[in-house]
Amino acid sequence: MTPSATTSNRSLVRLSSFWVICFVAWNMVVVLNAGQWYIYDLFAGHTTPLLAYLTLSMAVWYTRAALSPIVLYVAARYRLREKAIVKALCLYIVVALGAGLLTSAVQAFTFQLVRSGRPLQDQAVAAIVHRYANEGDAEYRILSGLVRSWNYVLYNLLTYCMVIGLVQAWYYYEDARRRELQTAQLHAELAQTRLSLLRMQLHPHFLFNTLHSIATLFRYDPDAAEDMLLRLSQLLRAFLEQEETPEIPLEKELTFLECHLGIEQVRFGDRLHSSIEVAPNLMDYAVPALILQPLVENAIRHGIGKHEGPDAIQVRIYLETDSLHLDVVNRNGVLDKSSNRFQHGIGLRNTTVRLQTLYRDRATFSLDSLEPTGVAARISIPARRIPLPVIPGKSE
Repeated sequence: MTPSATTSNRSLVRLSSFWVICFVAWNMVVVLNAGQWYIYDLFAGHTTPLLAYLTLSMAVWYTRAALSPIVLYVAARYRLREKAIVKALCLYIVVALGAGLLTSAVQAFTFQLVRSGRPLQDQAVAAIVHRYANEGDAEYRILSGLVRSWNYVLYNLLTYCMVIGLVQAWYYYEDARRRELQTAQLHAELAQTRLSLLRMQLHPHFLFNTLHSIATLFRYDPDAAEDMLLRLSQLLRAFLEQEETPEIPLEKELTFLECHLGIEQVRFGDRLHSSIEVAPNLMDYAVPALILQPLVENAIRHGIGKHEGPDAIQVRIYLETDSLHLDVVNRNGVLDKSSNRFQHGIGLRNTTVRLQTLYRDRATFSLDSLEPTGVAARISIPARRIPLPVIPGKSE
C-alpha cells in the first residue's frame, strides 16, 4: 500500500470546493438531526424549544466534523487498491475506530458539561439531556462518560466509515472518468494516425499514375507533357501545404479537384469533358480532405481510360436535409459487378475506410450503374459548416 494523494489523481483534500461541500453537508446533518429530535419529542408531548435541539445536535455532529479531516487525509493519502485491499481496510478501521473513540470521549465530556449547565447555562438543553438519561434511551446514554457511551462509539465509527467510503467512491469516479478520457484521446489519435497513413498511401498512388501518363505523353506530345508536369507540380505543392486536418472546406477541396481535372484534361484532350455543379453557399461546408480526387480518378480510369470515344465527368454537390451529398458520374463507364472495387481499388478502399473512421454509420458510400451506360459514385456525409481561411489583404 503506497501513498497516492498526488500521483495520478487530483487530491481531494486540496480542492477548495470540497471543503465548502463538507461545511454545507455537516450543517445540513446538524439541522436534520435537530429536526428529527424535535419532531420525536413533540409527538411525545414535550415542548422544548427547537433551538435547544439544534444546540444539542451541534454538540454531537461538530465533534465528528472536527476530527473528520484526519480521516479524510488518511482516506485520500492511502487509496483502496487491488493489490493492498486488506492493508487499506485495516488502516481504515484503525483510523475510524481511533477517531470514533476520541470523538466519543469529547462528546461524553461535552454532555457532562451540558448536563451541569455550565457551558451555556441553557436549561432547555440540560432538560433534553436529563430526559433521555432518565428515560434510559440507549442511543443517548452518554452522560456518565465513555464507558456508558459505547453506542456512540459505534455511531461515530459508522460515520467515519461512511466518510472513507465517500472518499473512495469519489476517487473511483475520478479514475473511471480519467480512463474514459484517455481512451477517447487514444481513439482520436489512432483515427488521426490512420487517416494520415491512408492519405500517405493515396498520394503516391495518384503520383505514380500521373507520372506514367506524363512519360507516355513525352513520346508523342512533349508540350502537353510539359504542361501536365507543371500542373502536377502545382497540385503537389498544394498537397504539401495542406495541414494535417481530416476535414477541409469544400472550396479548398474543389481547388484540388480542379487541378486534378486540369491534369486529366491535358492527358485526354477533347475526349474528356468535365463539369462541377455546386451552390456558392456550400463552399464553407466540411468535407474529408481529398475525398473527391480518388473518385474522379477512378471514374476516368474505368470510363474514358478503358473505352474509346469521349466521356463526361460530372461532379454534383448538393445539400439535402442534414446531409451533404457528393456525386461523381462518368457517362461512358460500366460497373463491373463481378469484382468488388471497394476491396481491390486503393482509392475506393481508402475512401470507405476514411468515411467509416470520420463518421462511422452517419456516412454512406455507394457505386451505382446508370442506364444505358455510366457509373455514379455517391457519398453522403453529415452537413457541417467550418470557417473559411482568411486571406490577408482581401477585403469584403
